[in-house]
Amino acid sequence: MSKTFFLTLFLFFYLAGCAFGQTKFEKESRLKIRQVPLQARLFVDSLGFQQKVKWYYEQNLQGNSIEAKFKVERKLYSVEFDTVGNLQDIEIGIGWQDMPAATIENICTALHAQYTSFTIHKIQVQYKGEPSALLSLLNKRQTEEPYTTNYELIVKGRIGRNVKLYEITFNQLGILTDTAEIIFRNTDNLQY
Repeated sequence: MSKTFFLTLFLFFYLAGCAFGQTKFEKESRLKIRQVPLQARLFVDSLGFQQKVKWYYEQNLQGNSIEAKFKVERKLYSVEFDTVGNLQDIEIGIGWQDMPAATIENICTALHAQYTSFTIHKIQVQYKGEPSALLSLLNKRQTEEPYTTNYELIVKGRIGRNVKLYEITFNQLGILTDTAEIIFRNTDNLQY
């Protein structure tokens, strides 16, 4: 067999290992409005939504963040900031019908290739970019500024006999970009 074949095979398994070798842990706690950085409050207020906003402090393995959560037109919104109030991303809960058909097809192909069986628990569209671009996008105005669209899925996947919960990110074309196993906090108390 040729060196090219072995090199290609090595790269495939290396990249697959990189994509599937991460873990994700999150712990959220409620924040009072006075604990939220002014810059974050002003951005959420500028969205013009009249819904009640719940603020959270999120601890995770990559760093801490502040998150605003609210519901508009029966869709859940999550606006994430760093701890000083700089916008990181906006996530909106969606269904399959809200994604392009080609993206759905690519996502399904990737999931069937990775898991023996799977169940999708949650789908979110994720927008990243400059605050002005995302503000225009959410207010349904045209924006010339670039932004990135991703899809984040929470999937219960089976590989052989192992069943685990994963957060899987796909780009706007449905190409897999990241997978992280969701881990839960150990507790000292027995739960019945």
